Amino acid sequence: MTLHFGITSPVKNTIVGRSVTVSGRARSIGVAYPIYAVEEVRVAFGGGAEQVAQLVQGSWTCVVSALPNIGGGTPLRIVATAHGTVIDNIGTPTDPLPGEPEPFEQRTTVDVILDGSAPTIAIDSFLSPVTTQPGRPFLLDLSGKAGDPQTGIGAVRLQVDDGPFVDVVDVVDNGSGLWLWRQKEIELPPGVHHFTVQALDGASNSGTARAEIVVRLPFEPGAVEQVFQPSRYLLDLREFAHRYVVVAGSTSRSRSCAAGWAPPHRASWTSASKGWPTRPSCGHWAPPTRSCGWPAPLTRTRARRWPGGSGSGWSARARTASTSSPSHRRRSPTTSWKR
Repeated sequence: MTLHFGITSPVKNTIVGRSVTVSGRARSIGVAYPIYAVEEVRVAFGGGAEQVAQLVQGSWTCVVSALPNIGGGTPLRIVATAHGTVIDNIGTPTDPLPGEPEPFEQRTTVDVILDGSAPTIAIDSFLSPVTTQPGRPFLLDLSGKAGDPQTGIGAVRLQVDDGPFVDVVDVVDNGSGLWLWRQKEIELPPGVHHFTVQALDGASNSGTARAEIVVRLPFEPGAVEQVFQPSRYLLDLREFAHRYVVVAGSTSRSRSCAAGWAPPHRASWTSASKGWPTRPSCGHWAPPTRSCGWPAPLTRTRARRWPGGSGSGWSARARTASTSSPSHRRRSPTTSWKR
């Protein structure tokens, strides 16, 4: 008989994690001597302790781990050893005679490479800053993705601020080489908080991702802030723009333009003014009525110049005089206004 003993998985030069499942076969083929009986298979990996494999009908399987101080990318050897008894022929080929069972040991190896690449880890985006009510923490659902094509993801751990790392329980393999993770309802008081997420692959390599969130309380302005806040300032400015401007008396809204301009009162004139007040750029102003104390409107005649002409003063002959005041009656066409 011939003993077929070997490792079927993993194959040579496979990139493996720090823990690896090793499988193989251990069976006798044929009817001639010697006759092998495999009783046990032990497996060692990366200098670690031997582990007893599960042996079922000529096949065996075992999970072994490398030492934790071995760095990623290191070539390692898996050693499998079969233990049992063998019965040899002590007779002749034509007249065989079985001998006494003798113990035997057979060894097989395969070289692999410990995974040295760090897994990828990412945190999904979330809103920041956020607002919470006084006395109540903000609840955040944090999620993301992790991946390692060589050995897969062994664990995802989360740290909030300076607290301890805790394992994320909700980690799901989506079948495309990515693991989806989620941590629900993380309680965050007002302030700035930092998240650190670690992904560990099958070789204990770690990848790290970080994020930050700002939790604020609603703004409650004090008395001074309320006076100078932009909305209050604009309201006051609008109110001021609609007020009447009073100069030595009161003005009339009907005589002010849409921009809020009102003509000056007559009392503010002097004999040196030499003319009418300057017409505003808006073009909306019209001379006020006699009732406010202004002189009657003047019109241009052929014999006189309109304001703005040459001369030491200005005058015009009134075709009609305003009757808005009892002290001013209709004047003769020959009457002139002079100043």
